[in-house]
This record gives sequence, structure tokens and C-alpha cells, in this order.
Amino acid sequence: AQQLSRDVLQRVDVCISPLIRIVPVPGDIRFNDAEGVIFSSSNGVRVASDKSGRRDLPAYCVGRATTGAASDLGWDARCIGTDAASLIAGLSDVKGPLLHLRGVHARGDIAEKLSQQGCPTSQQVIYDQVAQPLSDEAKGRLESPAPVIVPLFSPRTAAVFAKAIGENTPVCIAALSEAVAEPVIALKPHHLLIAPSPDARSMCAIVEKLVNLVCRVESDKAPQ
Repeated sequence: AQQLSRDVLQRVDVCISPLIRIVPVPGDIRFNDAEGVIFSSSNGVRVASDKSGRRDLPAYCVGRATTGAASDLGWDARCIGTDAASLIAGLSDVKGPLLHLRGVHARGDIAEKLSQQGCPTSQQVIYDQVAQPLSDEAKGRLESPAPVIVPLFSPRTAAVFAKAIGENTPVCIAALSEAVAEPVIALKPHHLLIAPSPDARSMCAIVEKLVNLVCRVESDKAPQ
């Protein structure tokens, strides 16, 4: 929300309702003989950094946001692709062994696929993504006649959102990727746009497109 342009923020009424809560899994990180760690989300970076003071291993990261979070917390962070597939391809010359520090809910089979291509990789679940109900404010927005634009950033939050509202709720959805869009297709949203690349900048761009679309159709009701 903070990265949306001033023009967009002047035309929408922002409501933030987190659909997951990050809960660390008890226990220390088992680095064993790892010669590098993999972070596929900034949540993993934050939990790992709280659990361990080690910063002597390179951190191979998915996306700019995850890389920036790791760098800010003292890791030797290297951005390797924008999703699991491009990370795996980008690590084709790394010999390992590596350790993927991930959440309970993860996609891409990173450790398995890296191991299959000759880079031994183990994984450890260090946090859970616990589903959260929509806030009363968010429920009120969804029940109002004004159009609602919903940015969704993960398949997990998309599935939680779809279950929370059911079909035929009039929403416009901005999805980070095809995988994020999949759980909400059955909702038959008024508009569904998928970010051209899985990052916050692209999400801001498609939210702005949705605002422009909605404002042309619903000129008397400010979108939310």
C-alpha cells in the first residue's frame, strides 16, 4: 500500500486485512554442512535471522524484496531469479550442499529439484503461515456496493481469501502470478489481472490499471 502512487491513493480507500500470520516453528536451524542457504521469501529471511546469528554463508534469494531483506539483515544476499523455476536454473553451476529455509506451505520443490540436478539440497521448515479471518472492516467493504480491488501475493492467501468469501462476490483481483490467480478463478471476479513479473512494482502497476478500469465504470463510487 505504501508503494502505490499518490494519484492512486487519492482515489481509493485502503483497508489492510492480513490473511496469514507468520509463526516461527520451534527449534534451532540445522545448518550441518551447508555451504549456502536459500530464501524463497522475506518471511524466511526474518525468521532465520531471529533464530540464528550466522551470516557466514551466501544466501541465494528469490526476488528483489527477499534479497533486500536478507542484505539488510547482514546476509551475503544474491538475487537468483524471480520464482522457484528461475532460482533452480540460476543455481545450475552451484555444487552445494545447500539448505532451503522455508515455510510449511511452499511450492516449486526447490530442494528436490536442485538435488536432482546435482546440487545436494536439504530443507527445513522454520515457520508456518497460519490462516487469519478477514477483519470486520474488510468484510464490511466486501458487503458494500462500492467496487473492491484485492491484491493477492501468494497461492496460500489466495486460497484463504477464496474460502472466506465464496463465489459471486463482486471483486477485482490483482494476482502476483498465475499460481496466485488459480485459487480465485472460480470466484469469477469482475476483473482479474496478473502481474507481468512477481514483484511489488508490477503489483502496483496492475492495481493502478484496476483503479482506472473501475473508476471508468463506477464513476460515482470510489474503489476500495
